[in-house]
Amino acid sequence: MRGTETVGRGDGGTTGTVAEGGFAVSYLRTSHPGGPLTERDRARPRQMRRIVRAQLRHWGLADLVESAQLVVTELVTNAFQHGWGDEVRIHLSRTAETVKVEVRTGPMPVPRPRRVPAGRPVAAGCPGPRAAFPHPAPFAPDDRLAERGRGLILVEALAQEWGVHTDGGTVWCVLTVSHKPDGTL
Repeated sequence: MRGTETVGRGDGGTTGTVAEGGFAVSYLRTSHPGGPLTERDRARPRQMRRIVRAQLRHWGLADLVESAQLVVTELVTNAFQHGWGDEVRIHLSRTAETVKVEVRTGPMPVPRPRRVPAGRPVAAGCPGPRAAFPHPAPFAPDDRLAERGRGLILVEALAQEWGVHTDGGTVWCVLTVSHKPDGTL
């Protein structure tokens, strides 16, 4: 497909764009930024997982589906929970070696992992924006059993690199393709 094509408009303000080498979907919020999420906004990460799975399979990259679905879930959830924009936009792009995931919302506090996984330096694989938060947010003693607050640690573990655009409203990560789309290594 050459150029860009807009696809659909329906389900609560969902629009999508297909471009050569990329795919983008925008969701209009149905909840007030900073407030409790509506059922529709809570469903967005699940919807995005299905879209990502289909796009990666279309690209012949089924081996990336699990990792990509996990990072998309974390980044989209963070965008709806912590972002202040009226819209959340997800963009996937690819090269022969990588798939880049970008999630854009309005300005939000710079995301930081709660801690760095053992044995990994803070700035590993992430030049530039990562320097803006050289020290991870510490876990409080009662956080060890918390069910929340570990999403960026998962992103960091799965992605080749990740960061925050200078606009403060776009978080991105890069996943490595382990084989060529034709199935060869």
